[in-house]
Amino acid sequence: MKNTQRLLYSLPLIATFLLFGCKKEIGEQVSPNVENEQAASNIAENAQGCRTTSYLYSDAANDYSQADYYSYQNGLADEWTASYGYRYKLEYDAKGKMKYARAYAGDDLISTIEFVRQKNNIVKEIWYTGNTTTVEDEVTHVYNIKNQLIHSSSAAYDYAVTNAYNNDGDLKSWHYFVGGLPAQKAEYTYKDKFKNPLTGCPGIEYNFPYANAAFGTGKHWYSSEKITLYDELGNESVLYAQNPTLTTAQLGGQNYPELVTYTDDSNGGVITNAFTYENCPGGINDHVSGGTASVPKTHRDAGGKNISTKSYRPLMHGLSTRDIQKLMEARKAYKAR
Repeated sequence: MKNTQRLLYSLPLIATFLLFGCKKEIGEQVSPNVENEQAASNIAENAQGCRTTSYLYSDAANDYSQADYYSYQNGLADEWTASYGYRYKLEYDAKGKMKYARAYAGDDLISTIEFVRQKNNIVKEIWYTGNTTTVEDEVTHVYNIKNQLIHSSSAAYDYAVTNAYNNDGDLKSWHYFVGGLPAQKAEYTYKDKFKNPLTGCPGIEYNFPYANAAFGTGKHWYSSEKITLYDELGNESVLYAQNPTLTTAQLGGQNYPELVTYTDDSNGGVITNAFTYENCPGGINDHVSGGTASVPKTHRDAGGKNISTKSYRPLMHGLSTRDIQKLMEARKAYKAR
């Protein structure tokens, strides 16, 4: 695999502020955190199991890793630190459903996200700049009759993601488009019935900090992942294709995986997924009261540099901003011939 292709596997999709509104503060429109206590009391009896505290993805061959961290208050997720460095503070309604999230870079409030519902599904995310009514982006979600998220699209950044599911309701594939053209596809198998650690985050309904929002939904964690990339002409190239028969796992409490090791069928490259938990006795390392400190808390883009304080809508297991820009520039140049 060429180095240029290896660079394509990474984060993030950098959002630039394209939509503008008035600068009025929205502090009075955003519900305060006091609702969290009411929400927690309503669902506390359903949040007594294992709670995921960290997810570390590691690709040693390409010297790349990403880590997400989760913390909880009264049984609900109250903060999610995404792999690209943003810290999301979650707020809930009285039924324990996500209502708002605030994105911080360090101590700076970057975005406020409002979750708009139709019945029980979140059909739109409105991303405001900081604590103003300046609309940064609107992300629309579409669901099928089974209430599975099948399509997401961004009004400001011109991306879309389509999702397909297997008969068990697990994510079979996601397909990412930029400017209406394919950029990346991921496909999954579920030979082993590992419990999905991302369902062990009470309160979090889906993967909202990332463009491929349906990633991590479903009952089971994947046994293999295949990543396909597309060039400026739409030609396909396989970044890696993991062999599910070579996948191994160390399981912890309640059948949640603590370490899953994958092997690329073409070159033997190894990728690992590691998880830590709280409130989860019986694990290999017995993470009863929290995760370990073994996961590095550095967040890097494809070039290994620290993430700057800009607004992001990256992919999890996805293309970097730099490579998306290169891809779109190459496509425009080809069309202009």
